[in-house]
Parts: sequence; structure tokens; C-alpha cells
Amino acid sequence: MPDLFVQASRYRVSKMRATYAAKATLDEYEADRGLSVRQRLEDRGEKRTEKDIKSRVIKDKEYKRLRREVHRAEAREEFSKLVLEAFRMRRDAIRIIADHQHWEGGRQAAEVERIEQRKRLINEARELTNRRERLR
Repeated sequence: MPDLFVQASRYRVSKMRATYAAKATLDEYEADRGLSVRQRLEDRGEKRTEKDIKSRVIKDKEYKRLRREVHRAEAREEFSKLVLEAFRMRRDAIRIIADHQHWEGGRQAAEVERIEQRKRLINEARELTNRRERLR
């Protein structure tokens, strides 16, 4: 069980890194593409707003492909979170059951102790009663 939890943790970290890498790749491409569009427009003597440049970049096929990859990476990362959470829930359930069994065992041990004390008191009371009767 601990091995599976460790594997799930490593899987979670790897998917988180993959998401960051995909986002970084997309951001880098977006910046590079934006610069090339801006340069091309300047070479032609055209002036465009950042919004216009951005709209040209997001229409690019490679940008769309990288964006899809980011979405896939985010979905895989979310799945890895759920896998890890399932292991945490299982661990917590096992811990609760173990605590309950420990408590139940302690309760039973206390009950056995009470029964034994009661037997001792009854025996002592009989002995005292017998002594009293002998002394009469």
C-alpha cells in the first residue's frame, strides 16, 4: 500500500511538471509568434494593436495544437490529483478503522478488568461474611 501511494505521488508530480512544461511551451510560442507578427507588420509599415496581434497568434495552427496539449496536460494533472486523493481517502479510512478497533479493544480490556474487580470484591465480601459467622 505505501508503494502505491508513493507511485501515485510521483505520478501526480510528473503530471504537474508536464502541465507546467506545456504551458511554458505555449507561452514561449505565443511570445515568439507575437514578435514575428509584430515585426512583419512593422516591415510593411502597418500599425496594429496588441489585441489584433494576439488575435492573429491564436488563429495559428501550431498555437491551437499547443493549446490542446495544455488542455490535455491539465486533464491528466486533474486525474492524477483524483488518484492521489483516492489513496488519501483509503489511508484515512484504514486509520479510522484501526483507531476504532484500538478503542474497542481498550474498552473490552477495561470491561474485563471491571469483571475481575467485581469477582474479587464478591470473594472478599464472602470471606468477610464467613469470618463474621465464625466469630459468632
